[in-house]
Amino acid sequence: MDARLALVPVRIVKAASAATLVSLLCLAAPAQSQVLPRTGVAGQVPAAPILGDNDDMDDQSSGIAGLPGYPGRGLSLRAVAFSRYEDNLSRRVVPDDGLRLRANATASYGLGAGRFGLYAVGSYGRDEVIGNQRLDGANRVYFGGGVTADLSRCTIDAGGSYRRNLVFMTDVIQFGSLEQDTRQYGASANCTIGSAISFSGSATRAEIGILRGISTAIDSNRWTYTAGAAFSRPAFGRLSIDGSISDIDLTGRQVLTPTGLVDDGLLQRSVRLGLQRDFGSRISLTLGGSFLDTKPKISANIVFVDGLPQVVDRSSFSGAGYDAGLIFRLSTRLSLTANGSRDIRANNFVGSQFQVVDLVEFGANYKLSNNFNFSAGYTYRNTRFRGAVISALETVLRTQDEFYRYYAHFGGKLGRRMNFGIDVIHNERRSNPSVFNFTSTGVGLTLGFELGKQRS
Repeated sequence: MDARLALVPVRIVKAASAATLVSLLCLAAPAQSQVLPRTGVAGQVPAAPILGDNDDMDDQSSGIAGLPGYPGRGLSLRAVAFSRYEDNLSRRVVPDDGLRLRANATASYGLGAGRFGLYAVGSYGRDEVIGNQRLDGANRVYFGGGVTADLSRCTIDAGGSYRRNLVFMTDVIQFGSLEQDTRQYGASANCTIGSAISFSGSATRAEIGILRGISTAIDSNRWTYTAGAAFSRPAFGRLSIDGSISDIDLTGRQVLTPTGLVDDGLLQRSVRLGLQRDFGSRISLTLGGSFLDTKPKISANIVFVDGLPQVVDRSSFSGAGYDAGLIFRLSTRLSLTANGSRDIRANNFVGSQFQVVDLVEFGANYKLSNNFNFSAGYTYRNTRFRGAVISALETVLRTQDEFYRYYAHFGGKLGRRMNFGIDVIHNERRSNPSVFNFTSTGVGLTLGFELGKQRS
């Protein structure tokens, strides 16, 4: 699982296992002539920056286990050159600027026959950092493969991936050049009954570790299980209930128990009821309410981090969460978006077991022409840290963060094969304690080139 998995909220339900659910749903139905669907596009370049603090914009996954999903049949090759200058690249109280350069090449290949498909994807690149006092460059490697099948009523995806790269997320880059090793594998199934009812389930394993750094405090292994059901009608919208159970072992932290030291851990469970509905062609609305339950797997409060014992608050969280999203299409060219949520994030990349996070996002997108696009936006995130610890990376306890992000992006196509993006981003964090405060402004340029054609 890549770095973003540690940041993505997990939605959870106490229900039958995903495997049992899938076996009940894949009831026999006459096989029909079908075309294998695409479940993703390998190496797809986002149209605009991600509304978050993760600058690894190409490390996105739309499929299972960190994979891009089935890309279609055939071969696709893509090369991207990325550059960004920031006046505080290290995200420190005292600004430390730098120029970040990356060249990256990606290839994906898909085989398909009728209702079955196989695919492989891989990439190789290099991050270079110039003019910064704390950050060094490193290679960037990613490869994986998967299988997809369309079995009448059910679509099944399975696969695995491996990734090794520097981590440039805001909460991690402040510690210096940390190189991350991530292994993921898993499977998912989506099934339909008639035209209105659908079910889904998945199981994913992720093993995350730091290869280069002064601490193992942010290493972890985790299993995540999800299940869901939905009812859709054009006049009503889509009503869904879904969730997951996430079982996390924090292998870089040990808890003192009567029988000795054992790995620290976290158990997350939640259930979400959601509604999606379109109001004509102009407005799309999403609403969700969740019950969240997160607690340490071991209640003992003496924890060893980097070999040093400390007494840690072992509080849990049980309560309500929410999410809401609105897309307002003012015209065929201009659209506005707004999102808000409260959730729990199992993020061992900072010195705590988990965080309670409130998030607000606003964005605008304007299509200048068929080839060019402009977007801008704002993000506010309030984070409360639970079970805070100190480590060789963080020598003081963190209580709360407020994070602000502003961005503007201009991009598009240069002919049939090339694309580009220019972005300006401003980040601020106000933290308790203030040692984690920072302000940073950056400007970046991305150029991409793609060869090949993949088809369903």
